[in-house]
Amino acid sequence: SSRTQQLDRPRNVVVARAWGSTLVTEYTPPTIEVEKAECYYFAILWGNRMLVRERPTGLGLPPTSIRKNGMKYKLLFNELITRKSKGPVVEGIGNKYKAYYLAVSGHGLKRIDLKSALLRIGDFESLTYEKGAHKTISRLKLLVSPCCRPPGGDMVFSMRRLHKNRVEIIEENGHMGCGFIPRSLLLEILGKTNDIDSKASAGAKRVFAIQVRIIGPSTIGVAKGMLVAKDGINAIQVPSSMIKVEKSKTDPMHDDVVLNVHKCFPWNSHWIMGRLINNDPNVPSKTQKEGLKAVCSDVMRVFQSKGIPTDVLRKYDEDFDQQIRFNHANLIGVIDPTGLVSSGCVFLPGMGEKTPSKVFLTRNPCTEGRDGIVAEVASLRDMPIDAVEFFESLGFGSVVFALGDELPSRINDGDLDGDNFFCLWDEEVLEYVTKEHDIEDYDIEIQCDGLVGSEFNYYDPIKDKHYPAEVVQKLQVNPDKYLVAIKKETIKKNEQKEMTKEALSEMTDYMTDVFGHRLKGKGKQAKVQFDCQWWSGERGWIDTNYILDRHKGTPQALKDYAQAKCLLNNKELPKKFCKWINDNMDEVDIKKITHHKKLRGDIHVCCRYTNGEEKWLPIEEAKKDCKVFLGAYAKENNLFGQPGWEKIDGYWLKEVHDEMSRVRSNEINRLTSQLHSMWKKSFDDENVGANHQDTIIWGRAYKRSLEIEKHGGFLKLPCHLYKELKPNQKKYVEALTSEENFLV
Repeated sequence: SSRTQQLDRPRNVVVARAWGSTLVTEYTPPTIEVEKAECYYFAILWGNRMLVRERPTGLGLPPTSIRKNGMKYKLLFNELITRKSKGPVVEGIGNKYKAYYLAVSGHGLKRIDLKSALLRIGDFESLTYEKGAHKTISRLKLLVSPCCRPPGGDMVFSMRRLHKNRVEIIEENGHMGCGFIPRSLLLEILGKTNDIDSKASAGAKRVFAIQVRIIGPSTIGVAKGMLVAKDGINAIQVPSSMIKVEKSKTDPMHDDVVLNVHKCFPWNSHWIMGRLINNDPNVPSKTQKEGLKAVCSDVMRVFQSKGIPTDVLRKYDEDFDQQIRFNHANLIGVIDPTGLVSSGCVFLPGMGEKTPSKVFLTRNPCTEGRDGIVAEVASLRDMPIDAVEFFESLGFGSVVFALGDELPSRINDGDLDGDNFFCLWDEEVLEYVTKEHDIEDYDIEIQCDGLVGSEFNYYDPIKDKHYPAEVVQKLQVNPDKYLVAIKKETIKKNEQKEMTKEALSEMTDYMTDVFGHRLKGKGKQAKVQFDCQWWSGERGWIDTNYILDRHKGTPQALKDYAQAKCLLNNKELPKKFCKWINDNMDEVDIKKITHHKKLRGDIHVCCRYTNGEEKWLPIEEAKKDCKVFLGAYAKENNLFGQPGWEKIDGYWLKEVHDEMSRVRSNEINRLTSQLHSMWKKSFDDENVGANHQDTIIWGRAYKRSLEIEKHGGFLKLPCHLYKELKPNQKKYVEALTSEENFLV
């Protein structure tokens, strides 16, 4: 229409000359308010109905709906773009949000129902109800993943539409996100443009694997992972581990399959390293060698955790800088296309006679000794001639894992859907990595009891003063010993002191159980009393004022009793006391909706919470905070469209938009950065060190923080480490004060 043609065309954008067969007759780039144009699935599906907008994080999250030029746009996906430059933040340069919008209505436009449109691509509804809105958001990201251009080729993007018969699903056998592609099809995808045969470039011919996003609404849904070249097959083979969203259960958007090539392997650095390893006559230049990356500091710390002397590591690093030793690389992990690599072994193609007998493997993020292992390298001498010829045809750049082997998951919870593995085969360094250290058990059991987290007034006999104090860590059992943080006015950082259980008993006596409550007295003089038992063994009735004076934080026993007896909402307790308990209550979330009924003509639903409690709520109240659970219940019981359940079929998308408005990627990014800093600080501290419990816990918290946005949930830290975080960093972190021991 004339209105759509008036949309601003992007400036400084190279538009692809040809797309092979695409989903639209002619590619019209999306409206772009960013510096760089990209090609992704939504762009070829909806063309210039897409709007891409960037927004500084300081302005907050992008809105889920906007209007521009008489058109209504709805948010499809939003991601955080972090500032890569170092140094102070300059105005206009910093972290930003990149939001992808779709024009759903406007003058001259055919209206699009976003919910229905997404369900025509894949079953996002079931994904949201079964695994949560955060998982759906991570899968929508696959549909805005930019495709690459063929290495050494022209400006054509590597996005192709294939007949559905050219893609098949195969049985999972430890593929871990890696499938296969016929070598001929791989060359066709990278070397054919505009439906006219063209000779593949030398760079395209070197490609042996591609990272992809595959969209087949009628056949596979949405898939993500690696495809490695394989001889003797006629179609792309996709294992179930690659499928991230099941196929559409409605009217599929299209019958064919879209293949988005996100990355190609080997990289240029792999090609340079391969020439160095094999003493290629065409020796890489000094500049090319300088472009190779040294061992990163995190991996160096892992080596130190393994017991490798620092002087050995320093010598290797110096030799690398002087271009003497090049015995490490970051390689893409792929599954064995031949099925001949033995379980527990790996193979490193492209190393020829320099193929080592063993290799050290890890993957980022890595923080401790157990994140890396030493594996044996398979030999071509034990393979048939056709397998030898196949592997010799592959260039350097990959580490091949055995089919059906769990080895990738043992390397820092890795998989093969695009993970890069750090590989080192230097004999002088590997000499110090023993098998005993390699399989050492690094599980950590954190001792906790009811005393951890309790607050009291610490008496200093020298100064004859009382100071606020808290038990932050249980150090040992039999005899019990604790770490206490004491807050003194003249010291910014809390003073820490080790105390025995007996010493603590002289200063504090915390509540261990509550057996009942009663109202003592009459009229305005009446007071609520609780029948309490204390750590010392004493038991008696005490009123609410005494409890408030004696405790800063609410004892767990009192919280459990008040919740079990439903005292927090029935106005039986004094307002001040009730607020004090509520302010210190652990968050209780809804887990599931189990039943529904009609009460005086209105629908009520039964909500079950994470603490096991059940509560009936009017459906109108449940619609505010329980959208995803209400939609899941209605779907399971075929209630969509029935009286009182209208429009609930779209609640999964509302929950996704609500989650996009809740999750602050910028906050999580800052938390991750802080946890990484705390790990390095603890690691480098002479009084703590590489394999100290606190160092390992900081490292694991850092790694898990990277998954919060994708998988949801919270981190758990021991109380003494939790206290080291700033208040604005605790939104996604909980202090561990449970009486149960916690296995990290």
